[in-house]
Amino acid sequence: MQAAFDIAEHDNAVGVVMFLQANPGFEEPLAKVAKSAYLPFLRAFEASATTWNRPVLFAHGDTHQFRLLPYLSPIDRKPILNVTRLETFGSPHTNWVRINVTPANTSAPFAIMLGGMGF
Repeated sequence: MQAAFDIAEHDNAVGVVMFLQANPGFEEPLAKVAKSAYLPFLRAFEASATTWNRPVLFAHGDTHQFRLLPYLSPIDRKPILNVTRLETFGSPHTNWVRINVTPANTSAPFAIMLGGMGF
C-alpha cells in the first residue's frame, strides 16, 4: 500500500485508487474495529492518504451494496476529505462499475460509471 503512494508521489500522479476485497469495518462499532486485523492497514492507509493530500478512491466490496460516499474513517468516523469510498456490488445484486480517470481534472480525476449511469 505504501509503495502505491510512493510511486504516485514519484510520478506526480493526479490520484490513487486503492482496491480492497473486504469491507474493513465502515459499518462496524468502533470497539470492534479497534480489535480488527484491519486496524494496522487502516492506520497506515489513512496516514498516507492524509499526508499525500490528493484525490484517493478507496474501492472495496464484501457487503454487497453499491455505495459512493465520502470516506469516514472506520477507526473514529472522522472524514478524510481527499478520500472517496466506493463499495461495489455483490451477489445476488450484481452490476458493473467502471472508474474513468481524467488526469487533467486534478481536483476530481475519478468518474464512476455504474451500469450505464455516471456519478
